[in-house]
Amino acid sequence: MEYKIKEKPKSEKELTISLTVAEIEKELARAAQELSTEIKFDGFRSGKAPIEIVQERVGANLLWERASQFALQQAILNISQKEGFEIIPPIKTDIVRIENSQPLTCSFVVVFWPKIILPNYQEKVKK
Repeated sequence: MEYKIKEKPKSEKELTISLTVAEIEKELARAAQELSTEIKFDGFRSGKAPIEIVQERVGANLLWERASQFALQQAILNISQKEGFEIIPPIKTDIVRIENSQPLTCSFVVVFWPKIILPNYQEKVKK
């Protein structure tokens, strides 16, 4: 995962994130499980259908799109923890195009909690 952070005014930052195919493929099982809970597959319990069956029924593009969403969520969480800022939802997303089995690059404008620096109030307080 590669990312760039561009400072914007008023407690906003623009994140540009590039995810590799391998990072998105890690989330395919999670995406298939979520889709199999939303759609009933004959012969399988809710959330227990294999990836191949889910992909055959809903299509590879929908499965890849859902896996990309999960990978992006995880990437944003990792970046915010690494950089030390807390993001306030919702996130404005600019995804140009998602293609099956292709790397993904997208931009987000995120609002974060500003750092508040308090003055030394103990000096001003008289006992």
